[in-house]
This record gives sequence, C-alpha cells and structure tokens, in this order.
Amino acid sequence: MDYPLRATGARTTFVFLLALLVSACVSTGEGKISRKDHVQLEAALRSHIETLADDGFEGRKPGTRGETLTLDYLRNQFENIGFESGTNDPGNPWLAPVLLTASKPRDQKVALVIGRRTVALPTDQLVFYSDSRSQRVEGAEIVYTGGILSGLSEATVKGRIVLSLWSEGSEAAERQLLDMGATAVINVIDDPAMLEEVRRRGERERFVLSGEEDGTLHAYATEDAMSAGFGGDTWAELKAKAAAPGFEPYVLKTRINIETSSQVREVRTNNFVARLPGRVPNSGSILLMGHWDHLGICAEEGMLDRICNGAVDNASGVALLIELSRRLAANGPFDRDIYVLATTSEELGLLGAKAFAEAPSIPLDSIVAAFNFDTVAVAPNGKMLGFLGQGMTPLDPVIISTLHKMKRQLAPEGEVQGFLRRQDGWALLGRDVPVVVLSSSLGDMALTQKFIDTHYHRPSDEARSLVLGGAIDDLLLHEVLVKQFASIRDYPGPVQQTH
Repeated sequence: MDYPLRATGARTTFVFLLALLVSACVSTGEGKISRKDHVQLEAALRSHIETLADDGFEGRKPGTRGETLTLDYLRNQFENIGFESGTNDPGNPWLAPVLLTASKPRDQKVALVIGRRTVALPTDQLVFYSDSRSQRVEGAEIVYTGGILSGLSEATVKGRIVLSLWSEGSEAAERQLLDMGATAVINVIDDPAMLEEVRRRGERERFVLSGEEDGTLHAYATEDAMSAGFGGDTWAELKAKAAAPGFEPYVLKTRINIETSSQVREVRTNNFVARLPGRVPNSGSILLMGHWDHLGICAEEGMLDRICNGAVDNASGVALLIELSRRLAANGPFDRDIYVLATTSEELGLLGAKAFAEAPSIPLDSIVAAFNFDTVAVAPNGKMLGFLGQGMTPLDPVIISTLHKMKRQLAPEGEVQGFLRRQDGWALLGRDVPVVVLSSSLGDMALTQKFIDTHYHRPSDEARSLVLGGAIDDLLLHEVLVKQFASIRDYPGPVQQTH
C-alpha cells in the first residue's frame, strides 16, 4: 500500500523534482536507461519478435522457407548494425552450414525362433525403429532380465538382445547396456496407452548431425505381444520367475529375428555467425548466442492454427541478441572481438550448437566468455535472476560483483539447474567454453512453468503473449557484462590468449 508523503515549502519542491527525475528513469550509471530509451528499446524488441514469429516465417523450421527468411533477416540486421561475417570462411559468409540426417520409421518385422518354429509378433503391439535405413538381426540370443537393468556384466549382454519388463526411470540403465554392447533392449510394457504414446514419439521424424547416426535400435512391445510369441503359459512363467526372490537374469533358449527399415533424408541448414572486430588482435573473443529455429508447422491437419511461431521460444532471444549487438556496436570497438552465434536445430537436440562445437568458426579456447539467450520474454522487470552455469566457469566473480552493483538478486540455485542441459550453452560447456545463462525468465519458476503449461511448443506461442520488462533488464545487464569481459584491463582472463 502507498502512503502519502508529507512535505512543505522547499522540501516539497525538492521532492517534486526528485520524483520527476525518478519517473524519467534517468541514470548516471551503467545498466539503466531513460524512459524514452526504454520505450524505444521495447518497441524494437517487439518489432523483431513480431517479424520472426509472423506466420509468413512458417515457424522457422530448419531446412524450410522459414529458415531462408530468418537468416536473410539476421544478415540484414547485423550488416546495418555494423557487424561483419563471423564465419571466417570467405566461401560461406555469415552462414556456417550444418548437415542433418532425418529418419522416420517405415516398416518393422519381429519374430521369435522357438526350436524349429518361427512365431511372428503382432506388429500393432510393437514399436521398433532406428536411424538406419535398414537394420537386420537374425537368430540373436535373448537375455531375460525381468525388471533388472543395473548391475549386469558386459559378458552377459554383449551381442545379445536384452528383454526387460519396463519400469519408470529405466532409460539411463538402458543406455548403459547399449554402451556395453547389447544389440538392443526390448522394453515390455503393460499399458496400451503408454504404447500409443511411445508409437507417437517413434513415428516422429528424428534428426542427428550427419555422420553421427548410431543405429541404436529402440524397441518396445506389449505383454500381449510377448504372450502371443512365447505362448500365454510360458510368458506367465517368465513373469513369475522375475517376481521370485533371488531371480537372476539368464539367457533364454528362444532366439529372435528383427528387421526394421526407415525413410532417411538429408536436411541442409545453417548457423548464423556475425563478428564485431576488436582492437587488440589475439586477445580472445566474447560469444553471444541464441537459437533462431522453432518447430514449424506443428499442429495436426484440420486445426485452425497449425504454426508453432515460437515468439517467446526463441524469437525473443534473437531479438535481444540484435538489440544488444546494436548497443555494443554503437560503443565499440572493444579490445576483444564480439561474436554472435544464432544456432539452428536447438529444438532438435542442440544440434546447431553441437555442430559449432565440433567445427567452430573460432578456436573454442579463444572464447573468454559466452552468454546464451533463450526464451527471455516471460518475466516482467524487477524479477530475480536465474543463473545457469554458476560455479562451472571462471566468470562468476565478475558476474556476482556486477549483479551486486546493479542490485540484481539471484534466484535459489537449485530451482534453475534443471534447465542446464536443455539449452545450447550445454554443448559448449562440455568443451570447456565458459558459457552461462543469466535470465529473469528463470528467476521466477512459477512464471516459467506457466509459460511451459500454456504456450511452450504450441501454436499459442505468439507475439501477443510477450512480457518484455525482464528481457530489457537482462539486455542492460549483459551490456555491462560484455563491456567488462571485452576489456583486457577489466578482465585479463584466466589465460592470455595466443590465437
């Protein structure tokens, strides 16, 4: 509740003038702007987002017309700002090509070999697929593990099919068995609704970086399928054995044949890389990044709105990149180069960021500091700040000191770390690049969860749902931070660069 301020005479005049000064948001320090500039900045961010999230961009899916429009828009903006191509490849200015392989299941045939009999399993009770054009397994031994997936030896599973009763949280153990040489893990599920969900996931097109197809065979079957294959009495006996005390996995006399085929195609897409040259050669670089892609046409035929426009996720992050870069260019050059990386295929599994990490436009060890911007238009101004990567890079002292000076408060660390592996910075953090995410959108998990529950990856993620106060707070914070990290005097860096 507001209370009236009592003042008389000269004090009244002073208070009035002070109120005018505060209401105009005039600042003598960094990280604050006038009300007029704030309005202009908000309008600029909104304009970028409205353009990138327009239906004409078709949801910015990699390899589509929407990608071409997005990349043309980015080049236009950054050329006008005063940046140059950052690919360091005259043959590919501005764009760093990324080649993907997309696969979609086409056919599956599975049969048990019991003695001299071959018993085909009902295909409507199976979901078997891989990213290979075709895969064939003939006469493979089956290790029956009941519900046990951990503690198995390599000698037990290598070259064999693991048959397991599915349980919640078994994915990590399954990955470990595959790494140990298991040909596949067949998950037996007893919930028909779950099989349909698995089928829907399996039928979607899956993307990997070309050359990184692993041929992993994903396999799910219902108990009805197992009962049809083994026979009802035998399957009931197998389940009873698994439930008995002291049960240990063993190799069945029954063998299995598996045949799958997939429709495979190549998708050519691009990362966008821009550069603001620094004054001091070989002094390292600052990297600003955010993904430009979204899901494209995502809703089923017949729906009134089928386009996932991705206004918040992540046209907002790209808009912030553009306007932050504009403000930096107006005050540059700085000692260090400033690179902007707008990545493709984040929504497909951080693939653009992974491609950059594997074939970077600049040496990764020359990156002094990196900041990722993703889904920034959720929180109003004045919110606490989520800090992904805290304690994982040498950037913390400068960041914490700056937050203190700017009176920005950090959200509890535990609430935000669940997003660490779900954003592009993770692909670079694993290569020892000092990359962090500082975001008001992660400072209030209730707001973030509300966005996830209502608009995330839905056609309703449109420009009308924007909240830009927190995004502007974050932009101004990063402007201060980038200037510090781009200065050799203010931040010599943990190691002087030699590239």
